Amino acid sequence: MNAADLRVAIGAPAFVRKDGADQMWRYDTAGCKAFFFLYPKNGTLSVRHVETLPRGKKWAADPACLNALRAAASPPVS
Repeated sequence: MNAADLRVAIGAPAFVRKDGADQMWRYDTAGCKAFFFLYPKNGTLSVRHVETLPRGKKWAADPACLNALRAAASPPVS
């Protein structure tokens, strides 16, 4: 996923850390924090790694946290 697609899916990050061309975007919900690590690929920033706090049971990213981020970014259904 590239940086533009991430913004469309989840919105603007709560915090951005830049380290040269690399970036870390942090998103916060009431129950967790998600960290997206973006690196340049063919001239475009792309997500290469994701972690959450708390961590997932099997992976570095907890699916429930990522689902909460997507739900928070989605417009309400009427």
